[in-house]
Amino acid sequence: MRIALFATCLADAMFPRAAQATVVLLERLGHEVVFPAGQTCCGQMHVNTGYQAEALPVVRHHVDVFEAALLPRTEGGDGVDAVVAPSGSCVVAPPTQEPHIMTTTTYDVTGMTCQHCVHAVTTEVTTIDGVHDVAVDVTAGTVTVSSTAPVSLDALRAAIDEAGYELTGPSATPQP
Repeated sequence: MRIALFATCLADAMFPRAAQATVVLLERLGHEVVFPAGQTCCGQMHVNTGYQAEALPVVRHHVDVFEAALLPRTEGGDGVDAVVAPSGSCVVAPPTQEPHIMTTTTYDVTGMTCQHCVHAVTTEVTTIDGVHDVAVDVTAGTVTVSSTAPVSLDALRAAIDEAGYELTGPSATPQP
């Protein structure tokens, strides 16, 4: 098995032998261990201390690095089968942090009238990088987008245009 080591900033700074022991153990078990280039902090300390805005790029970078590691080598990734870390809290942190650092914005959209509209808009908007959730309200004529990365208004407009509707602008201030 090919395994990516998520060394964690905590292990790197305070307990480097824990990360080294993890590699030794995995290799003794017959696994190939790789260290994805570019890995940094997972953002847990930022989120836990109330720095959500500062955490967003850190968490996004962490997720990008390990998503790339999981891609096959033929697609530019490391082709790993799993990610292992010597710290349980650092492994659990990224998926549990996501709701705390998400931005939600509601946009006015014209032309939506039915469930087909909901499906068409949702399908197109969820293809935008960083979009985590989409809620379409046909009655109110709104689309609410939750994202973990900044969403370009141009990209959103293009996606809604592709679905056959018109984005007329944000109807509310982004909510962290």
